[in-house]
Amino acid sequence: MSNKYCQCPHIGEVEEERLHEYDAVTERPFVNHEPGQCKCTNQLMLYRRGKENLMLCSICCILGDIPISE
Repeated sequence: MSNKYCQCPHIGEVEEERLHEYDAVTERPFVNHEPGQCKCTNQLMLYRRGKENLMLCSICCILGDIPISE
């Protein structure tokens, strides 16, 4: 089992009418979360956000995050 996890520093909130945009198994159960508490592991990758490097999943990566090769 991997020790990688999503380091999303924000509250995850998705409106019910937008839930269909997320995969029912790998994303939807995890879209709503407190900062630092995202449990999604779908497509975990290292990104640069501002001055920070963060491991982010497919639902927490936002426009402007820059992928970093590990």
